[in-house]
Amino acid sequence: MCDLFGLSCNEEDRATMSLPRFAELFSRQNPQGWGIAYYDDNKAVVVRPQAGEPYIAADSPLFSDTIKKARSTNIISHVRHATHGYKCELNCHPFTHHRNGRDWIFAHNGYVMGNLKKHPAAEGDTDSENIFHQIMDYVDEYMEGDAMHGLYPALKKAVKRILDDYGKDNINLNFLMSDGNMHYAFSHYDGKPMYMLGRTKGYGGAVLLSTQKVTDENWQNIGTDRLLAINRGEVQFIPTGSELRKFTSCIFDIYLDIVFCQFHPGFYTLTIFRFYQSDIFHQSLANNESFYLQNLY
Repeated sequence: MCDLFGLSCNEEDRATMSLPRFAELFSRQNPQGWGIAYYDDNKAVVVRPQAGEPYIAADSPLFSDTIKKARSTNIISHVRHATHGYKCELNCHPFTHHRNGRDWIFAHNGYVMGNLKKHPAAEGDTDSENIFHQIMDYVDEYMEGDAMHGLYPALKKAVKRILDDYGKDNINLNFLMSDGNMHYAFSHYDGKPMYMLGRTKGYGGAVLLSTQKVTDENWQNIGTDRLLAINRGEVQFIPTGSELRKFTSCIFDIYLDIVFCQFHPGFYTLTIFRFYQSDIFHQSLANNESFYLQNLY
């Protein structure tokens, strides 16, 4: 029932090995469409099957050509097994929407049971596109209420609200989304997990994401009801609760030190030393290396 593929990397790259394999392995069981989204100069580019083009990704010359052209730090692809909506280009993922100066892209695996809330911005008739716009509305609402909290907490709250609106047992929600900077992954689908694979490239790190294990390598299950944030091939440490308070206290102390340094320049070296010796810095590193994730509940 649909499958997802994502790539986040430190420098612009193409998925010329993994994405064709993904299509060959999984597109024939998902024959109602495909899509590839990436960024070109911070603008989202979304390619879907055109009139007369095969809807099975592995059979599509346009799909193959797009893989070669799609050079970006964030790439998202989807192969579709329709549960809501007709077989047509508008219903093929990923979807895109411009919000607050950013181009967002979104692809979903799952379905909504019960009454679907229709969103006026949706161009097609899938549950997935409506969910996408509902998430973005909630993100805007939280950001307007307290922008100091940042985009990640707003997105986390928005996803939790979607699950609460429909009921956790009435919605299956695996998704990949990006704003061109960060890459987000979420999994809430019993029996259909999301997997992650880290790779080291010559230019730095890269992370592959998929609802299927595309290769025989050691893919890791990202877990259920957890929002993963990846920045250019590195899973991010997002402090919360007591960790956030410790981090804020540490930063405030350093700020005071830097102010003091304006009058006592020799103190600057001690300030930097204090930061790198601080517990919160080393905890951040440790958590980042172990792919620190947050539960929604």
